[in-house]
Amino acid sequence: MVTEKRGPGRPPKPRENNPINFSELSKLGKIKYLISTAKQKIINYLSRHHIKLLNIIWIIIIIFVFPSGIFLGRKTYVIDDYTNPKYSYMEKVRHLHKTWRQYRSLKPDELHILWLQYLKSYTYRRGGDPIMGNLDCLRSVILFLRSRGANFEVATIDILAKRFRAMNELGYTALNGPVRSGDLILFKPIYYEGQGSIPHIGIALEEINGVIKYMDFSPLGVGYPTVRRGDWRIHMIAEMSFPIWAGQALKK
Repeated sequence: MVTEKRGPGRPPKPRENNPINFSELSKLGKIKYLISTAKQKIINYLSRHHIKLLNIIWIIIIIFVFPSGIFLGRKTYVIDDYTNPKYSYMEKVRHLHKTWRQYRSLKPDELHILWLQYLKSYTYRRGGDPIMGNLDCLRSVILFLRSRGANFEVATIDILAKRFRAMNELGYTALNGPVRSGDLILFKPIYYEGQGSIPHIGIALEEINGVIKYMDFSPLGVGYPTVRRGDWRIHMIAEMSFPIWAGQALKK
């Protein structure tokens, strides 16, 4: 038997199991071989440098993603910052008046489509967070109005009702009058077992023969329910007047 002679201290030559002759492979075989080789190299690289890569990923998250999340979260509730000094007061008012006229000119079916399109990517959750993709009835109304250009403040339904009554006494808006597309309809709190009393809010579409059709967002999803005028559940119907649309921008 002939044995291979090696110098002292040299390790034995490793034996290859079924060595691959690349030139003899088919076209498909070559592709599979290259993919397999590349995959193995990537795995080997990641196994050697995984700690370094994790550190790089965390740095990217801290520098870019986290500040962006804060910014987007802020912009969710302040879509148009009318306190920004780069706008003159009259520019703010003109912009608000333009968007308000556009909103008030929407027909029920147009408003219906816009509401459906806006909420198609959200799910209902009481006290929901829009950054997490969920909203409740109040946040859906507020953010939808802001998406149309309103300077509508975030508040509870109870605070909104008090504000609307005060504005009604000053003649800035009308309550419980004829329904127009885009008006707000507020409902009295209803007690639910384990959840307490929960109020509700929606956007009116139209009134036909004493029946009011409105849009809302509830555990059932995007809805277009109806309620008869004079129903005990209705707390008030607030006209979407310009002072309500403009909000804090008119305080000056």
